[in-house]
Amino acid sequence: MHKNGVSQSAKTDSSDRPDPEVIPAPEGKPKRRRFTTRYKLKVLEETDRLAEGEIGTYLRRHGLYWSYLSDWRRMRSQGSLGEPAQPGRPKTSSDPVQKELAATRKELEVVKEELRQANLVLDIQKKVLLLCDEKLQRPSAKS
Repeated sequence: MHKNGVSQSAKTDSSDRPDPEVIPAPEGKPKRRRFTTRYKLKVLEETDRLAEGEIGTYLRRHGLYWSYLSDWRRMRSQGSLGEPAQPGRPKTSSDPVQKELAATRKELEVVKEELRQANLVLDIQKKVLLLCDEKLQRPSAKS
């Protein structure tokens, strides 16, 4: 028996199983894990060599999720594994020429829409004028 009343053999048996206790994170928000491209490729190479039943054990041993493996495989097949994914909005250029070009394009779209609406109004006015001319040129039936 060991000093806490637990035999040495019982202690080794429990160390084979993962510890189910959840350890609280240190103060503050937990930090998101980031994996390097080299690590991802290493994991993919190792799991590609494993049999189907051994992959789950490998992932548990390394604290990884199946979804990581799926995402990394997809990214590897697309050739984008080395590119970091940037969450959120794409960053805009700070180049003043690019900003002016974007503003000019936006203004051009507004002017095009105004021109389209003006052409619609002109078409309607032409049709109304034609209808009025027809009515004025017809002799009235009451005379």
